Amino acid sequence: MTLSCTVDDLPQGCLICIRGRADTDAAVEIDRAFLQVTAVRPKLVVLDLSEMNFIASLIIGSLINLNKAVTRRGGRLRLAALQPLVADSFDRLRLQQVIEVWDTVASALAADSAGSPD
Repeated sequence: MTLSCTVDDLPQGCLICIRGRADTDAAVEIDRAFLQVTAVRPKLVVLDLSEMNFIASLIIGSLINLNKAVTRRGGRLRLAALQPLVADSFDRLRLQQVIEVWDTVASALAADSAGSPD
């Protein structure tokens, strides 16, 4: 599956949907989307990963950089709906200790700033 990355501005915050293989070939497209999002300084960024079936370490680095850029400006980054292979990679790296991980996009968007992940 070819990678596609879409960015939508919603009342709750910014939603980035990544679909397909997030391999090293996809880094430029993903980084472009992340840069577009950080330029508008949203208070909440949710990444919908429900259709992302692979993530390369280079892209994990991009996620960490996105988290730093968003939180540095007082915002929050939440990852939602991880597929098993991606979730396993995040678990091994203990990434959920750095970035919030939610079961669904709806819960990540709806949670108030004091909420905790599912």
